[in-house]
Amino acid sequence: MNLYSKFNKEIFVGILSLLVLGASLFLFWKEGAVDFGKREAVGNITFKYRTAQRKFSDHMIWQDVEQNFPIFNQDSVRTDELSEAIVTLKSGTKFELDPRSMIVIHLKEGDELLKLEEGSVKIQTDHSMSLISGKNVLKSGDEHGIFRITRNESSAEYVVESTKGNLKWIGPEGNVSLIQEGENVRVGKDTLIPIRLEWKLLEPVDNDRIFPESGEAKIKFRWKSDSHFVGLLEISLNRNFNSLIFKKEIKGDFTEESFPEGIYYWRLISSDRKKFSEVRKFRILPNPPVALLFPLKNTTLEGNTLQSFRWKPSQLATGYILEISQSSDFKSELKQITVFKTSISIPLSVGKYHWRVKTFSNLSGTSSVSEVRSFSVENIKSMISSETISIEKTVQKENVSKVDLNGNKIERIPKLVYPIHGGIVDMTGRNSIVFKWKHNSNSKMEKWNLNLYGKTGSLYSNDL
Repeated sequence: MNLYSKFNKEIFVGILSLLVLGASLFLFWKEGAVDFGKREAVGNITFKYRTAQRKFSDHMIWQDVEQNFPIFNQDSVRTDELSEAIVTLKSGTKFELDPRSMIVIHLKEGDELLKLEEGSVKIQTDHSMSLISGKNVLKSGDEHGIFRITRNESSAEYVVESTKGNLKWIGPEGNVSLIQEGENVRVGKDTLIPIRLEWKLLEPVDNDRIFPESGEAKIKFRWKSDSHFVGLLEISLNRNFNSLIFKKEIKGDFTEESFPEGIYYWRLISSDRKKFSEVRKFRILPNPPVALLFPLKNTTLEGNTLQSFRWKPSQLATGYILEISQSSDFKSELKQITVFKTSISIPLSVGKYHWRVKTFSNLSGTSSVSEVRSFSVENIKSMISSETISIEKTVQKENVSKVDLNGNKIERIPKLVYPIHGGIVDMTGRNSIVFKWKHNSNSKMEKWNLNLYGKTGSLYSNDL
């Protein structure tokens, strides 16, 4: 039988699979390849803490953005549960996206139109513009305006908050109503229902950021109310409160609770669920002290060389201040060096030192201080001398029973000189290490091997 005819089906399937794979790879490359030069940017996007994503109108794949990435007409922008984004148009209009939100930008002949697909967006503008969500349309006046719309996917309702300026609402059936400055309304089925805010929230303030050293923070909630107030404190991961992560019956005007890292929304609600407070947002971002790496605690470093300092990066730090002092309270001979990376090498004279690292940031309240470590810098000759004495004592102890016929001690082991026992070798700028030892008259006659051992066993062996 002809070999081709026997496997013709398998060969056909294989060729077809390769063609499909090639076409898929081409489409994936085409989706990912973006030529900004062929498009005119209409603004830019910035984000907080975690990156946002942008999708072009003629693409299917979402792309992570970098700070100040350009935004183009018909672009879609979305955020995840731990990211917030701000889109700024060239006209000055700003769109602030909450976590888990998505918008689409439409510009035509100078008119600005924003479509809210999911979540919540706050808009600041100095001229008229339109916002569409579902079948509802909001239009701002030709004046300074600040307003927010929050979409509730589970109930198909919307909440509109007008902080500055008036808004015109056009419903699905063409009904037109005016939302005045300072009003909050719930948009139902072609109707507007005013929301009356009952209590004044005090703390945490809106958009507050808390930076605990550990993974969670204790939050104090305070509000203005009479002494007989009984209601509920509600905490959610989204502004529309369609799913709660915490609910507690409260009395009086304050309470305290602990929460882990995340973005949260809180409000008060009456027991009969007819009265509400405003909604506020706060964010918990752990900010542990910098973890020091090198030098190790109470180590001795070789003098006459640059001394290296290393530490782990801090998520919130803009830069670091390395502090080195000859006193543990950092008042004597203090050196302060500003660093924008996590390592530096500097010369130090012989002596005993203490060191720590401070962080600084553009975010208020995020500075931190590491632990304090001590180390010594010694001259290499004194280090070798002290180590040689130590080795000599060890060798003498090991050879105490080895004597010749005349009763003289026989030295057969060479003295290890460098690196010293328990010492640390700074390999900054080096790609090799030198080993030194000293033979006696008897050890020269023997054959020796140089062996290096690590946690996993032998690392290197060489005949000398």
